[in-house]
Amino acid sequence: MLGPYEVDILLGAGGMGEVYRAHDTRLGRTVAIKVLLSSLTTGSDQRARFEREARAISALSHPHICALYDVGRANDTEYLVMEYIEGETLADRIARGHLPVSQVLRYGAEIAQALQRAHHAGITHRDLKPGNVMITSSGVKLLDFGLAKLVSPERVSDDSAAATIANPITAEGVVVGTVVYMSPEQLEGRAVDHRADIFALGCVLYEMATGQRPFGGGSRTSIVAAILSADPVPLRSLQPSSPPALERIILTSLEKSPEDRWQSAQDVARQLRWLSESSTSAGEAEAVETTPRRRRALLAWPVAAALGGLLVWGGVRLFSGQPIKATAARLYFLPPEDVRHWTFPDLANFSLSPDGRTLCFTGIRDGINSLFLRRLDSFDVRKLEGSENGKDPFWSSDGEWIGFSARGKLWKTKADSSAVPESLCDVSSSGAMASWVGKTILFGDFGERREILRISDRGGTPVRVTAMKATEWRHVWPRLLPDERHFVYQAFLTNSVDRQLVMASLDSPASSVLLRNISQATLVASDDLAYVRDAKLFAQRFDLNKGIMVGEPSFIADNISYFYQSARAEFDAANGVIVYRTDTSTGRLTMTDRRGTIRVIDDHGPFDPIS
Repeated sequence: MLGPYEVDILLGAGGMGEVYRAHDTRLGRTVAIKVLLSSLTTGSDQRARFEREARAISALSHPHICALYDVGRANDTEYLVMEYIEGETLADRIARGHLPVSQVLRYGAEIAQALQRAHHAGITHRDLKPGNVMITSSGVKLLDFGLAKLVSPERVSDDSAAATIANPITAEGVVVGTVVYMSPEQLEGRAVDHRADIFALGCVLYEMATGQRPFGGGSRTSIVAAILSADPVPLRSLQPSSPPALERIILTSLEKSPEDRWQSAQDVARQLRWLSESSTSAGEAEAVETTPRRRRALLAWPVAAALGGLLVWGGVRLFSGQPIKATAARLYFLPPEDVRHWTFPDLANFSLSPDGRTLCFTGIRDGINSLFLRRLDSFDVRKLEGSENGKDPFWSSDGEWIGFSARGKLWKTKADSSAVPESLCDVSSSGAMASWVGKTILFGDFGERREILRISDRGGTPVRVTAMKATEWRHVWPRLLPDERHFVYQAFLTNSVDRQLVMASLDSPASSVLLRNISQATLVASDDLAYVRDAKLFAQRFDLNKGIMVGEPSFIADNISYFYQSARAEFDAANGVIVYRTDTSTGRLTMTDRRGTIRVIDDHGPFDPIS
């Protein structure tokens, strides 16, 4: 017995003491009791400080923090009474291999939320590691919170296998810390604050995502040297399917200087939640591809080609009741010898016809960019007459007209080139991104006009249809929906790199946010919306009546050309077909000698990353 607690069995032991399962005879509940080493609480001052900090920690109430119930003493034995948690440690889970991205995002956000709650109460963990995180059916629980404040941070130990007696829960206890998860300032004995926990969180996230620690070595000295001066192996070189955004979150957490890290655990939690809200990793997409959808599934069909090694066409068809099964096929061909592909990071460089059969793209001939047309079932390419200096092509919903920007104006012309182009209105010299359904054209201008504008398909004076909020600085990439009343657009936020995909109406000022931090979006079919996140192309069910996204996104393709700053991703979709461009490149292979003489080795074809 330890006071009113009846000790059952030994759960583990380590540098801090021993942990037992016990029964609280007063309340009739199972608890965990940690018996502390006598050296940790020797002396009245040390004991008073221990009890004061333990009570502060016991006041923490959070679903992802293991509760501290009581502090006791029986004869000369000091002990802590904690919540008894059933599950496995994160260390045990990682020992079986890296975690799926969805679990990394979920568990990481929960750990960060727990850290934020403690930091807000003035408590720093100082020994965050997988062995101090329990995975339960309801999420994670963070153990041994804050007790590392009892001793100076200079006392560190190797996290070798020999350091653990029975279970990694208490291996090299939280009081002395674990060197492989310690921040540079901890190792150097400098002042430590809550940002040391953020560094440790970065280590834990990296280990969850890859199955290995970011800083390794054969000895304590080599590990310390790596933490102080080395960079971890790039995340995506170990796990190529990991989202680039996850790598950025982790690397920011692992900055050597506390000033360069995320400045709060809440920042990390928010980033992980945003990434989790509508992001599906390639690994998760593979699981989705074998799962039937209730209404339909997306089946990639092998219509694929490349223009100058840059344009890659792919398709999606909808089959009721079939499981998702992705296939891919690509072929590479050269455009006409006198035409080069044209691309610009802020503009739409090609557009798919409403029937999904013809592509209009911007090409360069004799140094002048113009619009060209090519049917997907043909190799013939023809210029759209009168489209000189044209860019940003878009189709009318009946497929008879093509709109574009050129020479500071918005134009329309017959798709069969049977008419002279007609001017619709003035736009900036940079061009405009437009959408045309029925008799209505919406466009976003990259000039001084920052809202979404509306004109008739006969032209006229543009009228604003969106109003900028105080938190926004530009609205772009409008896409008018088939009912000709609702539309979606991108809202760029002030003082932030974040943005929102917003659904709005021409009849009402009301709007709703559909997704965050994705590319421009367009309908694949009447109720499937396509978009790009982290260079991955997805399609997701869209309920127009309710204005919400439904279910999980389906993975279509990877390595999509994507310019995050402008939200432009090079893809378009119509009538169940998606056309997209991968992030390949063209160019020349050259050799330069020490005198600066350049010799062209190869200057005739596209770079094919598959070969």
